[in-house]
This record gives sequence, structure tokens and C-alpha cells, in this order.
Amino acid sequence: MNLPPALARWAEPLAVLDPVLASALGPLLTRLAAAFGPLRGETRKGGEEPDGYAGITRRGKLEHLLTTEWGLLDTAPDEFLRRLSQGELSFLEPERKANAHERRCLILFDSGPEQLGAPRIAQLAAWIVLAQRASAIGATLQWASLDSEPKESALYTGFDEATVRAFLWSRTATQATPRQLYDWRKFAEEALGSPEELWLLGGPRWLDIPMARGVHLMSTEETEDGEALALTLRPSNRKLQLALPPPDTQIRLLRDPFTPVGAKPGKARVSHRQAVGALVWLPGGKFVCARDSADTGVLVFPIPAKLGASLGPAKLYQQHYARIRAIGGHNNAIFCVAKGGDQLEIRLIKGSCTPFPNKPVALGEADKNLFGYASAELALAVLSFENQLQGELILSFSPLENTPEYWKKQERLTLSLRQEQETGRLRPHWSPVLYNLQTMHAPGGTPSILRVEATDGASFLGDGTQGSTLYWLGKITRAILFSGPSQRESVVLQREDGRWYLPLESKDVAFPALDSDDTVLGATYFGGQVRLVTLSEAGRIVRLVGLGGTKTITGIGGKIVSAAVSPDVPLLACLRESGDLMIWDLETNSRRCQFHAPRETFEEVAVGHS
Repeated sequence: MNLPPALARWAEPLAVLDPVLASALGPLLTRLAAAFGPLRGETRKGGEEPDGYAGITRRGKLEHLLTTEWGLLDTAPDEFLRRLSQGELSFLEPERKANAHERRCLILFDSGPEQLGAPRIAQLAAWIVLAQRASAIGATLQWASLDSEPKESALYTGFDEATVRAFLWSRTATQATPRQLYDWRKFAEEALGSPEELWLLGGPRWLDIPMARGVHLMSTEETEDGEALALTLRPSNRKLQLALPPPDTQIRLLRDPFTPVGAKPGKARVSHRQAVGALVWLPGGKFVCARDSADTGVLVFPIPAKLGASLGPAKLYQQHYARIRAIGGHNNAIFCVAKGGDQLEIRLIKGSCTPFPNKPVALGEADKNLFGYASAELALAVLSFENQLQGELILSFSPLENTPEYWKKQERLTLSLRQEQETGRLRPHWSPVLYNLQTMHAPGGTPSILRVEATDGASFLGDGTQGSTLYWLGKITRAILFSGPSQRESVVLQREDGRWYLPLESKDVAFPALDSDDTVLGATYFGGQVRLVTLSEAGRIVRLVGLGGTKTITGIGGKIVSAAVSPDVPLLACLRESGDLMIWDLETNSRRCQFHAPRETFEEVAVGHS
């Protein structure tokens, strides 16, 4: 990127942005840098904790004197004293561990309604300036949203596409409170060791709030004509105005500051995206999905029907404005659950499904309580359609602090969203425990929907119809559904004793005991037998555990960081530490195909946001 000399010091962070937008930020950066001034302090080489020896030096403490020099004291004491006075003796030079955490700077962004729109551009520019300013003295700059819970995992470090997107998505319709600032100040003092500087970037109301005294404050608001920003800095009490870039540039900075103008997303080729997180098989075993490394798109990998068949290209379905939280699908339709601002949204990203809306459905509009759960991790997102008129989405949450007392006793909470036939609206239905829901579509067979849920302490297997019970299963701790030889033999259970069982009509049949560090990935059926598929804690050993014995899968190679078993066909998807996605045929014990990521290129497909 060709930048003017005045912007050269910010070349690294500006390289993340579209060059046109980077240049547009230039006047804001130079004005803010002059207003902030340098961060006072000297670069520290290390802390006090010893870490061995760095070498030999002519200066040091007597306890670090070389043993051979002490020998000189016994044989020639006068010469020893002469050398000591002239600095000619040799000492071991101690090495000190670098304590980078001792030089931290922290920014708290007020992302509430006061700062929506143009003030966020000033926050973005200030972030770039403060990061370079901290780096100049060897300090690390971290940031967090003021409305987030004070903890290490809420802190972001560095300036790249992922962190910029996290900044853009952190906007909220809720106004931050002085109590939240107090909690962050306490966390910074206790956990971060009192940062070099603690900045609060917010609106003018913070100027009059006592809790904001003692922190560095940048207050930002638009001028009456809307063409500039009025800033007040504390403790210097300096005031300045920053001219805003053209409206089109402002919009791009706040929505998608990475894509150059004129790029056609429908045909763009990208090579820097990598599959991350949980892998999701779509019904039928024809596609595997995963989030991309920028957390804004869904990568879809087509799986060939047999070894040697042509391998189609993977596709990236880009969201741009929301963070992907979970993925699910039904036949040829792919959905995702995305988090934007304060709420979750269900988005159709590929194909179509008649009973489900073709535009984003805001879950926060379905149930106001969902705003409290928007930060929860989603463990399950499966779409099932009982008939052509009704759809259902299942989300699974971990109970949070604001969860009602009754639900806190449960390990998982589930939310079922069912579409009303008359109005088309999605209505939420809470349930304490849903162990599994699976839409299965084995090749050549008809789709079937099975679910395992609990009521009154006992679980049952249902066929997907509300209120329908096929078999009672008793007390369980986990259930896995798959395409088995019969409905009863399409589920394996883990009971309270920790063992896994296949529930037959007459009795449970136990699988061999698993190694203590093995995790059950799924279950599969081939060759007339039901088998568990397990992965060792180290991520290097995959085993097939049948009722008659255990077999180790060899040939996958490398450390596996994420894996999933297709519920329909005996295939295992493995995301390796190298970034490669391997599809392993469990029946033939051979590789079906492999996608070389992140070297793999993907056809990028833009997703509409109506």
C-alpha cells in the first residue's frame, strides 16, 4: 500500500483496510496523534524473575563471579583485587523473563446508542493511534466493550480483520452504566496490574460521571451540521474538531472496511479463509460445513459419493455484518445463527425452504428474554420440518447467571422455535433438556426426524412429531442419533454410570469401556454393526468401538482439532492442526477426499440481508 509519509507509522494496521478507506482515515489519525502526544515511559527489557544466564559480562555481583576467577583470589590475591578494580573479571550475566504484561494499555469502548454512527469512526481512528503509541514504548494495547463482562477472554489484542469485525459487531442498543465502568476499573487493577493507561472512548455524558474521573477519556459527539466530530480529551481538557469523510466512505468504514469498491462478491476468489470450530454434516452426507476464520461466513465442502469421483470446489457464503454462532441444514438448504449487536438472527444462506422465512429472523423479537442469552455458546442448531407447513429450529444454551433458578439445575437449556401455520411467526418454547435432534436422510432412503428428550427425569425417543413417543429410554446423560437398521437401533446412550449402550428391545447392550481420555464423536452403522467413533484427548488417535471390540484407525495423520461423524453415512470429517480438512471413509478405512486449507481457494458467494 502506498501511503503518504505522514501515515507511514500506521502502515501495518492500515494495511488491513481497503486502501481508499485507509487514506480517508489519514486526517483523523494525524490530528488525534498530535492531541494524544507520546506515551511517556521507557522500554523495559524484562522483569525480575530469573531465566538462566545470557552469557558472560565484565560487570556484575560477586555471587555471579565465575568459579575460575575465585581461584585467582587464592593464588594471587593482589592480582585479583587489581582486576576487580579495573573491571577485568568475568561474571555470569543473568537472563530475565520478559514481563510484557507489566506494560499494558487498555481501551474500553462505549458501543451504546450515543456512539452509533460517525462517533464509531473516531473510536476506530483512536484505536489505531493508541496501538502505535503503546507499541512505541514496548507496551501491549488491549481493548474490550464496556458492556461486556470483565474477564481476560473479553479482551482483544492486535489489529486485524477479525478484531476489527469484533469491534464493528460490538455495537449495542443498551447504554453502559457507571457500575460497568467500576467493574472494569477494578478488574484492570487486580488482574492486569494497573495498566499504563486506561482509556474510555464514549459520549459526552461521561464528562459528568464521577466514576470516569481518573481514567483517560475521549468524549465524542457529532456537530450540529453533522459534518464533523467534536472531541474532548481528559485529563488534558483539550477540545478539537475532526472533519468527517464523505457519507459513502463513512458507511463503508462502519459496515465492510475490507472489500475494495467495485469488487463483485459473486465471483471473487479468496485464499486466506480457513475452516475453524465445529464441523457440521448436512443431511445425506453430501456436504460438510464450518465457520470461516474471519467468523463471518460459512464454508461448504462438497463430498464426493465415492473415492475417485470428481471433487467440486468449496464455497464461502459470506455474511459480512454478523458473527456466525452455529450452522444447520435440511436437504439442500443451509441456515446459520448469527449474532449482530444485541441479538441473534436465523439466516438462510443457501437454497430455499418453503415454510421458513427467506429473510433474517431476529430471535430477540421472538422472545425478549433472548437478549440475556445472546452471549451464550450455541451447542446445537438443527432444522427439522415435520411437514410442508411447519418448521422448527432447536438451539441449546448453557445456563447463565440470569437464568431462572429452576433452569440452573440443568446442564443444558433448549429453545424450540416453531412457526405458526396461521401467522408464519416463530414462537419460542423452552424445554429443560433436549439431548439430540437429528434430521437423517440416508442415501436412497426417505428423510426421518428423530429426537431424544427428557420429561419428569426420564428420556424418550420420538419421531419428531410433538408429543410422539416411540420408546422410553430411562435416565441418560447423553444421546447420539444416527441412521441405524431400525428406529430403536438408531440411538446410542450414555447412562449415569458413564458407559455407552445400544438400547435393544429386551435389554441394553454395553459397548466396551472407553479409554479415560477418549471423547465420543458420534456413532455409525455399516457391515451389520453399530460402532462408536472416538478421538483421544491429544487429538491423534481415532478408534472404532463396536460391541465386539475396538479398532484403531490409522492413516489420518496429524493432530485433529475438530471432528464430526455423519449421522447418515460412515464418514468422518477431520479438521487437522495444519488447516487441512480430511474426509475419512470408516467402512473402507481409507481417505475419501481432502481439502488443503488455507491454501485452498473458495468461490465467495454474497448472502443478501433483506
